[in-house]
Amino acid sequence: MTSPAPCQPGDRIALVATDDPGTRLRAGDQGTVTRWDPAQGQLDVNWDSGSSLSMLLDDGDRVRLITSAPGEAGKEPGR
Repeated sequence: MTSPAPCQPGDRIALVATDDPGTRLRAGDQGTVTRWDPAQGQLDVNWDSGSSLSMLLDDGDRVRLITSAPGEAGKEPGR
């Protein structure tokens, strides 16, 4: 079963939590979604800090939607 798209390219998100011990990203850091891969539950993000760490939503990474991409107003945020 694949996950529904939690976000779309262009959406602005904030990190809620990640278990990745090698990242400098912290809760509250913001970025822009570049791609969603439902087969892997992977959300690719260009973080404002310069990081391009992907979020693995099926493995416990969590983000929250800040603003939808233009034309996406009114859609439900993901996790």
